[in-house]
Amino acid sequence: MTVPVLEAKQVTMTFGGVQALADVDASFAAGEVCGLIGPNGAGKTTCLDLICGKVKPSAGSILFNGKHLETLEEYTIARSGVGRKFQVPSVFRELT
Repeated sequence: MTVPVLEAKQVTMTFGGVQALADVDASFAAGEVCGLIGPNGAGKTTCLDLICGKVKPSAGSILFNGKHLETLEEYTIARSGVGRKFQVPSVFRELT
């Protein structure tokens, strides 16, 4: 069995009275390529915000290489190797 590099356990996120995520469980192995799909309002962006530390979960835990990300600041998570690519056409601006 492969040890997960990234793992979400019972992750729940509420904003006021709105529940954006409920008891999400997921695990990802090293080198695995995955996609997160769903309709508008399904919680995709919230899930990524939680992994990157932009917001903290209401409940549950997110682990990267066994380290609890929900206890870390956003910049510490980024320095640990967890990052996010937004919808900009180029990763490297100097390349065409």
